[in-house]
Amino acid sequence: MRNLLPFLVLTFICSTLSAQTIQVSNLSVDNNLSILKETNQYKLAYSIEDCNVPSDGFYARFIKLSITNLSNQYLEISFEPQLYYDGTCTTCELDENEKKRTISIAPGTTITPNCKYNDPVSKQLRLFVGWTRLNNTRQLTTFSIENINFTLKHKPE
Repeated sequence: MRNLLPFLVLTFICSTLSAQTIQVSNLSVDNNLSILKETNQYKLAYSIEDCNVPSDGFYARFIKLSITNLSNQYLEISFEPQLYYDGTCTTCELDENEKKRTISIAPGTTITPNCKYNDPVSKQLRLFVGWTRLNNTRQLTTFSIENINFTLKHKPE
């Protein structure tokens, strides 16, 4: 028990001190990654890309979140996206369980979503901006990532 105490304290500190909010406005299509937050343990970045997959009849624009685990331990990230279309928040009233996303990342790896519609990891890391083949539809004007928590773990659960 005595050897376990420092680990429990470190885990508590990592998970409680990391809660934060990041907000981005002035969105434009840019395939280059823009860094949202970087520490010695992780890097959180995003790009805005079109996902046009004719074989799936899928033509959409997404914010793609990319997470790099810079540590030598597994990293678990949880967050809640808030999406503002034409200035109105469409996710603010949702229950935390409906919008909360959680992902585990192996040490020294990066997870970036792809355009495959049903890919479960990609669904966690993509935020819908708008349709690329429809005119006069609402567009994402601002997004924020809230209640961001990063926790280091020895093994994934």
